Amino acid sequence: MAIDTQSLSQLISEFRLLQTKDSVTPESLGYILQRITDLLATAGTSDTVTRLQQIADGFNKAGRVIVSIAQGNADINNVNANVQALNISTGEISTTSCVLIQQATADRAGAMRAQHVADLSEAKKNIKDISLSLSELSSRLDEANQLITELQEKVNAVPPPSQVNNPKQNIACLVKDGKLHVVGAAKLLDDGFVPYLFRNVRKRNPFKDKNRPEADQSYGPETKGWGVLGSMYSVRIENSIVEISQNARNEIGCMPKNGYTSDPVYFAGNQGNEQTVGYGRSSVKLHDANGNYRLIRLRFAIGFAKPIYPGRRKITPANLVTPLAEFTLIFDSGRRKWAFGK
Repeated sequence: MAIDTQSLSQLISEFRLLQTKDSVTPESLGYILQRITDLLATAGTSDTVTRLQQIADGFNKAGRVIVSIAQGNADINNVNANVQALNISTGEISTTSCVLIQQATADRAGAMRAQHVADLSEAKKNIKDISLSLSELSSRLDEANQLITELQEKVNAVPPPSQVNNPKQNIACLVKDGKLHVVGAAKLLDDGFVPYLFRNVRKRNPFKDKNRPEADQSYGPETKGWGVLGSMYSVRIENSIVEISQNARNEIGCMPKNGYTSDPVYFAGNQGNEQTVGYGRSSVKLHDANGNYRLIRLRFAIGFAKPIYPGRRKITPANLVTPLAEFTLIFDSGRRKWAFGK
């Protein structure tokens, strides 16, 4: 119920009239004041005052209300906020700073640090580079697979070694001024190949057994054909001239001790003018049953191969990179001298 201001105004007007007529008495003044008191008392107990009091109590309980929120400073961990609040009871406005968003971690969502943004940008760039590299690598792999396929097709098209015609480099033996020359040897020597001396003989190589006495040693099967004489140290070629080791026959395949010579008598192994010459398994006599010297022809040949050191493996014409170039070692019965021939 609202205060009756009209009645209050009427009472004040009546009081003014009493003053005007100079008729103010204690009774009349008290009467007017009593009516004013009664009117104010009636207003003080009205529903309006009660409701206003309830609103005021609610404001007191509410305390402060937020007026505005703005982003404040940010440290390395959190994003802060500046908050303005109004005290409803007093009307006072205050400003405080508090955490708005915490830093994101593996266990919770939150704000990213500047370093996080930089790391994500770098990771994005790296992923892009990796994608480009993978694309390029995939393209290269496709090219490699295509090359492998083409190479496999070419390999499949190559016939077996037995069907390949692989001609060897030709050489030839030539006798000039009593010395044996090899035509075509210079390039082979420059390429690292070495000459080997062969004889067309029958022979049986001894079967060596260190656990058996020397007198009880046996021999392997007999072979016939071109057999190497000594090893890579038996002969050499100087200025196309063939020279043989001056070592004895049992040491001709070893490192030379006595040097090399082009004298044909050393090819025959007849350094001491013996009456017989060893030729494989055979012993060739220089004279007949009547004691007369006879003409003798022995077949030799020169071939080139890679260096094969003594005792490493067997040397055969199959090892050669050239065909065998044959020559003949001749014993002239009239002059009783050895010479080279064709």
